[in-house]
Amino acid sequence: MIEENDIAVSGAGARGIVLSSANGLVKENRVAGGGQFGIQIAPFFPSVPTVVADGNALLCNDLSGFDPNPLPPPSADLQLAGSNNTVIGAWGSILDTGAGNQLVSSGRCEDGKH
Repeated sequence: MIEENDIAVSGAGARGIVLSSANGLVKENRVAGGGQFGIQIAPFFPSVPTVVADGNALLCNDLSGFDPNPLPPPSADLQLAGSNNTVIGAWGSILDTGAGNQLVSSGRCEDGKH
């Protein structure tokens, strides 16, 4: 579980949060600054099929202060390179290269969290 952190990033290839495992929870974090991805859900070793970034839940994270840098490409507020992940909350740009990922409205987030 990655929960309730304030993260500041800076640099073209910087990532605020990286989750490279299955069935994790990323909840109510705030990522600010600039980099390649605010949150990246991706297998650490994409060539090893037993290491997956699938079935994770991302709940009410705030990326409103994060600015994805155009270099190096690709870049986005959120990258989903795993499958069957669920995202609840408002997002900016999303790079979804997985399968079966679900995005749910931010209306389920409370207290102004995104």
